[in-house]
Parts: sequence; C-alpha cells; structure tokens
Amino acid sequence: MRVQRDYASQKSYNIHKQWRTVIRMSRIYVAGPLFSEAEKRYNEYLSKCLEDMGFETFLPQRDGYELSELLANGDSESVAMGKIFKRDISEIQKSDIVVFVMDGRVPDDGACVEIGYAYA
Repeated sequence: MRVQRDYASQKSYNIHKQWRTVIRMSRIYVAGPLFSEAEKRYNEYLSKCLEDMGFETFLPQRDGYELSELLANGDSESVAMGKIFKRDISEIQKSDIVVFVMDGRVPDDGACVEIGYAYA
C-alpha cells in the first residue's frame, strides 16, 4: 500500500528540495566597504554566515588581490588597480548572486560600481 502525502506537505517538501538545490549551485559575491577594520570584520562575518548556510562566497578582501601586495611586488598603482578591477569583475561574472552591504550613511563607492556592473 502506498501512502500519499497531503498537498501542503508535498508542496513544502518540494520548496525545501528546490532551496537546497539553489544553495548548492549558488556562488555569492559579497560587495561592501573596506575602509575600516570594523567594516572588514562585518564582511568576514557575513561571508562566514553565508558559507555556513552552504553558499560558496567570494569576498574581495579575503579572496581577491591586495593592493599593498601588488605594489610591493613592483606593480605601479594604475597597473595594480587594473588587476584588482579585472579580478573583481571576473568574480562578479562567475557569481549567481551579489550581496551588497549598505551599512552606513553613504554606500561605498566601490561596492556601488560592483552592484551596478552586476545589474548591467
């Protein structure tokens, strides 16, 4: 004898199954301000929370190029900034979702560029 699930529980099961699939397939680019240690700590915390939920994240301050390292390796400032920009754009293109941290009175200029690029 086969037991039938009622419609509501079947619908709930399907939604949870779809959500697990979305999480498993999703890569998130975390765009936010990077000018203070508090901002960087918050970005790390947010990225960790998303990873704990099963998402893969790209956090530029952790996973991208560090300006000071590029300069120390002999790149000019314009070359270093170009490398950082190209890497971030490449990672946005690889991502399924962009999370934009809008904490504070004024949104971060760089994060605005990233979210604008993602939208376009």
